[in-house]
Amino acid sequence: APTTGFSFGFGGAPAAAPVATGFGFGFGSTSSTTATPAATAAATVVSPSAPAAKRVPVEDILFTIWDAGRAKDMKKLAATGSRIVIEGFSLPNGGGQVKLVMQDDVKDKPTVAAAEFVLKKLFANGNKHVKDFDNWMADCPEVDPQLLEFLQKARAKLLKSESKETDAPDGELSYAELWKKNGAAITDALSAAVARRK
Repeated sequence: APTTGFSFGFGGAPAAAPVATGFGFGFGSTSSTTATPAATAAATVVSPSAPAAKRVPVEDILFTIWDAGRAKDMKKLAATGSRIVIEGFSLPNGGGQVKLVMQDDVKDKPTVAAAEFVLKKLFANGNKHVKDFDNWMADCPEVDPQLLEFLQKARAKLLKSESKETDAPDGELSYAELWKKNGAAITDALSAAVARRK
């Protein structure tokens, strides 16, 4: 008959290969299955569990609503250019180094920007009448904003008038001469800067 491992400890032949049940009254030793160290270690290992998913409130999710107004703003932004600045540009024929500026590389034309540079920088800085006007304004005390606006318009009118003169005084160059000397080189430099951004 199969042995159950139940004993009162009064003697008798020992049972062969008893099946361990872990049940006894403590009067005698019973055979039991002993766990191996590896099994014990495996039993004590706690397997990591995946982090619990966290629900994100809908109000915390930011997204762009593409309506007609938003699309119009993006189109306007894409059509807006950026400023071009060329530091240390060497003017032809040893004319020195200058800083070239074009305000908008999309809307502005390199030829127009070059013409404005020759007029407002090269010609204005060399024309005696314009320089005298600038010096007079610099020597004026604090000027009322409305009067300052008037003076700025007067200067622009003087500059335009002087640029139309073909006969420049000795030691000066007319606007036409300055454009002929520098216009093409400045235009090419600005055009190349625009092309690099496309």
